[in-house]
Amino acid sequence: MKKIDKITTLGKMMLKDKITSSWDKLLTEKPQGDLMVFYKKRLEHFWRLPDLEKIIGKEKAASSYAAMEEVDVLFEDKGIKPLPPLGQNAFKKLLREASSSRPIAAYIHIPFCKIRCTYCSFFKQGSSIKAEAEYVTKLLTELEQMRNMHYLKTAEIQAVFLGGGTPGTLTKEQLSSILQKVRQVLPLSSDCEITVESSIYDMDEEKLAACIENGANRFSFGVQTFATDLRRQLGRPDTCEEVVRKLKLFAATGTKVIIDLIYGLPGQTKELLQRDLQFYLDCGLSGVDLYKLQIFPGTPLGNQFKADQSNFPTGRELAELFVSGAEFLSRNGCRQLSCCHWATDDREISRYNTMVKEGAQVLAFGAGCGGSLGNYAYMQPFDLEKYGSLVDKGIKPFVMLFERDEFAPVFAAIKGQFDSGVFEPQKLRSLSEIPFSELLFPLLERWRNNGLMEDADGVYKLTPMGLFWQNQLNRAVMIAVQYLVYGPRVAGRKSALTMMSAMENRT
Repeated sequence: MKKIDKITTLGKMMLKDKITSSWDKLLTEKPQGDLMVFYKKRLEHFWRLPDLEKIIGKEKAASSYAAMEEVDVLFEDKGIKPLPPLGQNAFKKLLREASSSRPIAAYIHIPFCKIRCTYCSFFKQGSSIKAEAEYVTKLLTELEQMRNMHYLKTAEIQAVFLGGGTPGTLTKEQLSSILQKVRQVLPLSSDCEITVESSIYDMDEEKLAACIENGANRFSFGVQTFATDLRRQLGRPDTCEEVVRKLKLFAATGTKVIIDLIYGLPGQTKELLQRDLQFYLDCGLSGVDLYKLQIFPGTPLGNQFKADQSNFPTGRELAELFVSGAEFLSRNGCRQLSCCHWATDDREISRYNTMVKEGAQVLAFGAGCGGSLGNYAYMQPFDLEKYGSLVDKGIKPFVMLFERDEFAPVFAAIKGQFDSGVFEPQKLRSLSEIPFSELLFPLLERWRNNGLMEDADGVYKLTPMGLFWQNQLNRAVMIAVQYLVYGPRVAGRKSALTMMSAMENRT
């Protein structure tokens, strides 16, 4: 009976998917006649939206901050759809039979942490010697299953990111075994960027040396802040002095060392943030990420915010913190690689992050992470037991599969450009016939007039305040482009917010 019910449910899912796809095709009017006139007519529907200012901001504002202050919109990806279980066969066939010459990055997930940071909503697994040993065994098996997979025969993996959680909770032997397996089974490029992420608390000299010996050439540490009292608020046990000592020691090895810093912490001032950035410079590191504090419900910091917001920066104060940090880094000769990443080392290119944000393929390994290959995006199970059981069966352990449409490269390019801090709409013409430069000009001019962008011959560089608002600017452009590529009847239709869309809106 259970088998019959399963078949019935599967049949309903397939029928629903077929009906939805057919309906979308029916609603999508094909480009015809004078294309400029055709696309302008489509875009008129966007400009007539009743809540337009909630999407693109005010036309005339008292300040560049105020221009976007009231923007509140989610991006609903109209070009991605979940596939029923039978769709998994297509993905398996892709790995077995298809090939790719497109660049690929690899992500390897370690879901363990020894401590839970007060702001973190990702914490799933506490560190455990037994659990970590079992997990590494499964992970090595999953990696081994990709050996000689046809899809990778013509591919070249240009970046590998070992993230978490915090891989630093593992032993040096476990880290070595993972990195060795990666180099044995994956077709890495000769200049592959191999990053190991960790909390500074969990990494020591022996682990760092073991990682370098086995191919790691870049390390990313979640410092968040050097201020000891703020670190304690975040659940970080080590002091400023201990963090500085370790970072200088690691940087002295000659490897690339990157740190994450957070702005918007309770009680944080511009002076404290710039003091953190000065420590970054003094430690001789390769790069720094400057991230806005994300407050998630249910976390210790989220509960603190809910009880009393008076010690947290306001939205305007957050913007001022970021701008002060960006300007400090610029004054000190740091090279801006993205909206939140700066480098002082000529070797630092942040390849993995750049590839992901530009829509590159990502081959994912481990529990609780996601990847993308070909036209598919997939999620692997969070549950360690389920993850292990799928690995034991010899199949790629994913539980959700999504298919992207032909416009996915356009949206990936938009996202990647905005993340870089420079938007060049004319470059989108290589991906579509649509004259984006001319059509998006009124929107981009609106933002230029409000001090969010600077225009040089159609190349729009985000100002420091524009960098602060880049996620909102990016989403607004992508929503406008949905009207261009799909037409108003599809672009304006409410659709279920998929997990992938939810991840897009999380930053």
